[in-house]
Amino acid sequence: MASFSDEEIGRAGLRWASDLVWRKDRPAERKLERRYPKNRGALEKRVALLDGWKMNYSSTPEINEYFLECAKLYLRRIFSQDLIGPEDRIGGRPFPDISMS
Repeated sequence: MASFSDEEIGRAGLRWASDLVWRKDRPAERKLERRYPKNRGALEKRVALLDGWKMNYSSTPEINEYFLECAKLYLRRIFSQDLIGPEDRIGGRPFPDISMS
């Protein structure tokens, strides 16, 4: 007879919650996926390799908004995202600015 530890049950619950959020957010994610080809062209024009190893890039408000929306959807399904504090920064931005906007 198999036995599940509390930790295994806890991880299963976290996966279940993450999957639930993912299913709920899937329409918004599909919308972002449809926008990607336009953003890809804009990104390719703005990204360069310097000295064969260093990346240099510029951005636009549209590109920034696109990736902010991607980040919000991704952060919603991270296990234990409640452990990210208001003083923490993600991608250079304070976490509260990403999670609340």
